[in-house]
Amino acid sequence: MLNNNKDFILYLNKEEVIKICRSLKTVKIIEEAFKLHGTGNTVLPDEAYLSWTNKEKEAARSLNMPVFIGKNYQIAGTKIINGNISNFKRGIERASGLTLLFDTLTAKIICMMEGSFISALRTASTTALGIDLLRKKNWNNALAIIGLGTIGKAHLDLLSKHLKTIKKIYIFDLNEIAIKNFIEGFKDLKEKVILVKDPKEAIINSDVIITTTTTNTGYIHYDWLKRGSLVVHVSLDDLLPDAIMKADKLIVDDWNLVKNDNKRIFGRMFRKGELPPIYAELADIILNKKPGRENEDEIIIFNPFGMSLEDIAVAYHVYKKAIKQNVGIKLNR
Repeated sequence: MLNNNKDFILYLNKEEVIKICRSLKTVKIIEEAFKLHGTGNTVLPDEAYLSWTNKEKEAARSLNMPVFIGKNYQIAGTKIINGNISNFKRGIERASGLTLLFDTLTAKIICMMEGSFISALRTASTTALGIDLLRKKNWNNALAIIGLGTIGKAHLDLLSKHLKTIKKIYIFDLNEIAIKNFIEGFKDLKEKVILVKDPKEAIINSDVIITTTTTNTGYIHYDWLKRGSLVVHVSLDDLLPDAIMKADKLIVDDWNLVKNDNKRIFGRMFRKGELPPIYAELADIILNKKPGRENEDEIIIFNPFGMSLEDIAVAYHVYKKAIKQNVGIKLNR
């Protein structure tokens, strides 16, 4: 119980959330959250997925993902993240959301904060953790990022600091505006960033490939993947079935979430009986239940579904700092 039964809800806006997050070691927080998940100290139901077609005939959706985290956290909450991939035409971000924290004794909502920044940050932090555990030791220090929207930006922002040996960063997007905005945002990395004309060029030159697109049409062939490469398949459908079927190891964050999903390629292949056995959940590797990479030639695919566990773990630390620093607006119930 974090706010001592004071009868208010703390609200934190995006600027406040960003400022506090900059002081957090989010990769470490995500690793701790995975350890708790892997030892049975979380409750993680399936996400609630609502989709509709708006008056402009565009696909919109809302996700609601609750979680309880035990042990030293003792916090519950939910992440609400909404999106419309056509929002770029309006000059606004694809996704927006709120993260709510609950007092575990009374079940009252105690905090509400802007959620899209944490969502992007925890996604990038999970990728960073996966790279730490699964990339080859003697990698070529070349990274590919396919998809240059908010999630792609969050990845480069974090990984350019986390992976200090990076020499080349291959980038690709179909949207010229996204490319321009991406490059403008990372002028300090201009000596490392290489814009390519097709995704294959980025992939065949990189030992670590990260997909952060909005496509629902696969395009990455197995033959594009170098021996020893790691693909972090953040988005929905970039990999073609042959790449998934022929990879040496398939690793997920939470198998139940992945297999119960009917919108992404892993879940669809599972229902058709086409998905090879999943080698491990990431927590199995963190907890040394299974080895990660066992040789420099393995092609490994890490497919993180994205767990509200990660959002709530980060939000918990943001909330604690906000209370300590007297940041935010106290809303009377």
